[in-house]
This record gives sequence, C-alpha cells and structure tokens, in this order.
Amino acid sequence: MKKLLLSLAMGLLATATYAQNCNIGNQDSLAFGPTSISYEKDYLFGIRLTLADTGNLTSLNFLGRTPVTVANTKVRMAVYADSSGVPTNLIVATDSAALIPGLNSFPVTPIGLSAGSYWLMAIYNNDGNHIYNQVDTSYVGYYLQLPFNGTIPTNATGFLTYPDDKCGYFLGITCITTGVETMVSANNNINIYPNPAKDLLTVQTVAEMIGQNYAIIDQLGRQVLIGKITNETTSIDISQLQAGMYFLKAGLQNAQAFKFVKN
Repeated sequence: MKKLLLSLAMGLLATATYAQNCNIGNQDSLAFGPTSISYEKDYLFGIRLTLADTGNLTSLNFLGRTPVTVANTKVRMAVYADSSGVPTNLIVATDSAALIPGLNSFPVTPIGLSAGSYWLMAIYNNDGNHIYNQVDTSYVGYYLQLPFNGTIPTNATGFLTYPDDKCGYFLGITCITTGVETMVSANNNINIYPNPAKDLLTVQTVAEMIGQNYAIIDQLGRQVLIGKITNETTSIDISQLQAGMYFLKAGLQNAQAFKFVKN
C-alpha cells in the first residue's frame, strides 16, 4: 500500500540512538525540467544511490508527475545491493500499487544498511511519462525486461546498462549514530560496544538478563549466530562474520534488538 512517507519504528529495535533523516536520491521535483522521458512498461530499471554512513532503510520512494499521464498505472519497486558499480543481490521488493501524482512511498520494515551504494529500481504496467526525470550524462542505470506481475529476481544476473537518465527515485533512510548503543526498557538496560566492532562484541547488561538467549541477525533477516548471555558482561566472537550491518536480538519476553557494524 502506498502512503505518505511515515516515520516507522522497528519492533526489534526498541529505543536506539538515531540521528536525523539521511535520505539518499532525487527527492525534489524542482530539480527536474517540465518535460520527462517516457518509460516503457515491463522493464525493471533504476539508478545507483550512495549512502555516506550506516542507516536504516524505511521506505522506497519516487516522485510521480503531476498529473499522472496514463490512467490505471501501477508500480512496483525494489532495492539491490551494489558491487563495483553493478547491482547484485535483492534486498527488498514491494507489492504493486496505483501510481499517484507527487510522492509515491512504499514503507518497509526497517533494514540496516552499511555505508555504500545501492540500486533503487521500479517497474510499471503501462508506458508513459510517469516520473520526474531528465537526461543526465553523469547517471548510468541498469534494467531488466520483466513482466510487471513477474517475480522480482533475487539477484541482478542478466541486467543491462542504460545511459544518461536521472530520475526522481530516493530511499528513505533513518541515520544511525555509531558508538556505544544503549537500549532501555521498563525491565532491561543493555549496552553493546565497541561499535563498529571487528572480532569481539561486548554485551553489558543487568543481572536479570543472565541466561537469556541472544541471536545475531543479518540485513536479510537471517540468524547467523546464537548463544546465551552468561554474565553481566558477555563477549561474543564475531570474527567469522562478513563486514556489514547486523542486529543483536536479546531476551525472550519482549524480545529486543539493536544494531551494530562489523568491520
């Protein structure tokens, strides 16, 4: 369902340390001219956006032309990881929704993203001048011919490049402040450090948490490490994890989690 950009809270994250909006992309319609490039239906295509620091992805967005030029147009969006300027694995994809003039926003369950580049793409069920865009030689995009109702690929194998297209796509990002992360609830008080961490992550907690389970979860929601909190200060060996953003989920009742970066 399409909604105006919402400020979302991830149930797992409880009360973590956040900074201001860190959106990336082209979110100002005034940056585009009065005319636009027509996009063809059944093509998943998009642009590369770069995140300067770690953050939580909360929404996928684009600017619809006013007025919408083709009635009954629908859209789906997707985000892919990047490797050396080329899209790789799918991070998240949305269901279809009707295109509207102005801001089209697809909220997602917050996903931790490391600093780096990502590919934001969209696919439409009708041809038309749907979005704010313009020719810009500094942009290189990627695309894939795909039926609108087809399955969004889990990786970008077979995607092709297209040149010179700046478009009004942007990612809704909530900034993350690294350092010692503190999470406080009515019953628990937990610190983790250092953050970022390389080999060992230290969990400092209250006595009531001793014996409870923890799990480390990657950006795709996969559980990559599990264990128990053994003391008020517990060290976790994370040396075998790949570099990136993770979440430490701790506790049984009111399961809580917060984020850290593995270097």
